[in-house]
Amino acid sequence: MRQYKSNLSPLSNGYMTEHLEHVKLIAGYQVFWAHLKAAIRATSEFEVDILRGNQDQDADPYDGPLGYQSVATREELNIAAMDFDLVAPESIRSLSGEIFKKFDKWYDHVWSEDFPLPDSIKTDMLRELRDDLLSLTESIHVAVNESDATWIGLS
Repeated sequence: MRQYKSNLSPLSNGYMTEHLEHVKLIAGYQVFWAHLKAAIRATSEFEVDILRGNQDQDADPYDGPLGYQSVATREELNIAAMDFDLVAPESIRSLSGEIFKKFDKWYDHVWSEDFPLPDSIKTDMLRELRDDLLSLTESIHVAVNESDATWIGLS
């Protein structure tokens, strides 16, 4: 009985061998989520740098290290999203696509020529982004875990 239960663990060799697709889904989800958090953090830091106004007035914040980091993490997120799409079922792919679109909309506003946006628009946009990301990430997490139950025969 103990051996049977240990084989159900996603970390066991038996589970990994029998449920390779699910292991790929979990790994892809973790990588996607890590890159999403990094991209949000880098773009937020870049946004703050622009809003704060660079101490060196001659320096272009769009050409500085925070701008570079924002672009780099966004590109890494794009790659992670494409990799995740390769292993995720359609229902989960649509959720990750929505998450990426929400992030990208905000990212585009930060990088637009019209930035900084008026405070009312910016506040509404950030609140909407936060609420949408919370809802979508909860949904995708539940979907990945429901897939977990399906693969081990609990649903």
